[in-house]
Amino acid sequence: MGELVGRCIVARGLNQAKTKVIGLLAEFSKRVEGSTTSVCFLEIRDWTAEWQEQMDYQQREFGYFTKPQIKEPSEGEHSQNDSDGTIDLTIKRVDPGTRQSLVESPDGFVVQILDPLPGHLKVGDTLAVDENLWRQWKEYWALGPPDTKD
Repeated sequence: MGELVGRCIVARGLNQAKTKVIGLLAEFSKRVEGSTTSVCFLEIRDWTAEWQEQMDYQQREFGYFTKPQIKEPSEGEHSQNDSDGTIDLTIKRVDPGTRQSLVESPDGFVVQILDPLPGHLKVGDTLAVDENLWRQWKEYWALGPPDTKD
């Protein structure tokens, strides 16, 4: 989970126009059947010198997003973003007790976020997520979990 948080900090720092970042992580084991999915919601309204130092450390020590790969849409494929490399996920439902939520992408793909959302977020608000990461995550789950048995 530490790596996911570190990557979210760097992603937030690289996207100064956005204050909210969602990180998605899927892990599989060859020893245990099944998988785990972790979600990190990070909201940093004011990017301070301390956050910049944390971002610089994460990039220097771990190389997070130091060599970003940008893929242009192939012919017939179109972007559903606001031209900054992100798409907006719309909050569709928030459980009042747990603050777990359902979010939907512009193309109708829906994901449940198990980590509680901050109290100020409500149905109809949007969260930005890296468009390439979102596309890869959708493609990955469309194939189903890999065979983890030896």
